[in-house]
Amino acid sequence: MRMVTSGIPVILAQPYLPGMVRRYLGHRVAGADIRRVDWRPGMGFDSDEAMLAELAGRECLLFAGMGSDGNTTARAGLFASLTRAGARILPAVFDAALLAEDVTLGHGTLVYPQAIIDGGVSIGYNTLIGPNAIIEAGCVIGNHCVIGANVILKAGTRVESSVLLADGCHVGEARSFPDRPFITIRRGVAVRDATRIRDDMASNVMIDASVGDTIRVFR
Repeated sequence: MRMVTSGIPVILAQPYLPGMVRRYLGHRVAGADIRRVDWRPGMGFDSDEAMLAELAGRECLLFAGMGSDGNTTARAGLFASLTRAGARILPAVFDAALLAEDVTLGHGTLVYPQAIIDGGVSIGYNTLIGPNAIIEAGCVIGNHCVIGANVILKAGTRVESSVLLADGCHVGEARSFPDRPFITIRRGVAVRDATRIRDDMASNVMIDASVGDTIRVFR
């Protein structure tokens, strides 16, 4: 895992906890070359061609939130545009986050302050780990995920790509079936309220208190 110490291009796209991002940049990236990307409702982040061409073949940092649509799609689209253009997006680990030595982070993944990530954890690219999250040993998290503040993933949990877990979710605990000891959250799940998840979740399911804590499938 490479730590950034010198000025490189930094893309800000409605970053999550912008004050923390400014603090990180002030402490870790001297003379950062800041680029701001606007949000276009219904269309996602607007990355202009000139910026993409300029970033081709260069290392950069990307701090992207979820936009007003509140899902992982916009972040994934911007990341894809940058990587197609040839940009090499580095991971960023904020001060006071604690990671075991054998943790694996993909390109562009962000780990916010006070997060704890235990041994043997693998996290894909462009995933955001919120402050005070606890990721226990052996968890696997896919690409383009958002793991909110104070989320707990118990040991061995598998989270597939493009999953959103709201602040305060608690995933996993001792299971009744010894041959299936771990929980898997399939691709595209969105949990928008603090929820205790005790069993596997199928792909493209949403839990949202605004619709009465029902579960529905995206179409």
